[in-house]
Amino acid sequence: MRCILLSMFLLAFIYGKMILAQNSYQVKDEYLKIEAKANSPIYTTYTAAMQRSRLYGDKGYKMDYYSSCSPIRFEGDQAGSFFHLFKVNKVVIPSVAEFFKQPVVKASFPDMVVMEYQPWPNLHVEQVFLVYSSSLAVVEIQMTNKGSDSLLVEVYPVLELGNDSLHCQDYDAEHFSLIATHNESYKRLISNLYRNGKYPRNCRDIFGGFSAPYSYGSYSGNMAEFYNYMKTDFYAAHIHNDSLNMKTGV
Repeated sequence: MRCILLSMFLLAFIYGKMILAQNSYQVKDEYLKIEAKANSPIYTTYTAAMQRSRLYGDKGYKMDYYSSCSPIRFEGDQAGSFFHLFKVNKVVIPSVAEFFKQPVVKASFPDMVVMEYQPWPNLHVEQVFLVYSSSLAVVEIQMTNKGSDSLLVEVYPVLELGNDSLHCQDYDAEHFSLIATHNESYKRLISNLYRNGKYPRNCRDIFGGFSAPYSYGSYSGNMAEFYNYMKTDFYAAHIHNDSLNMKTGV
């Protein structure tokens, strides 16, 4: 299993908001508001609108916010999955089971979902996932410290692909993005592609953030090994001494 990491470091913040998004989302129409928890009967697969989609290159994602043993994940059939992990006051929160308050879906549309949760006491997170087109999906989060004590928060966005074809090539410092490639199979969930067809199999990945990360890299391994990387940084003499910093080409 191969993953690429774009780690975002957030300074300690006192009562107030820390935004990793361009806009704050509000659902104004009452009939659109829901309170869907992990056991609620809600469809959580999201794809782009027809006018922004293409046939064989289309990427849809299933949101898994109900599996307590993993973080909130967005999983694709061919393009892997992506998620983010929190480290608050140097404590790693690797799964939904360890959240202070579990995720609740506040609104859900064919191409977008709005949700809230608290990974740590008084750390309120509003999260939006949008599949804008067949090749572009976006996660935005807004964090609010509702307590009186300051918090030190780190967010680790991760792109993961289980077939070992993910190859990290470069980091684009101007756009805060890791550049990678992966291979796709002719096998599809609904209907397989013709082997003699000229369908693209070598795909380019751009995995980026809204602001400059303090660390980024790639690695080959499972989630338990990645968790150990995060714990190792806890013991570093300086917090910026990250185990994955500048690690590419894996």
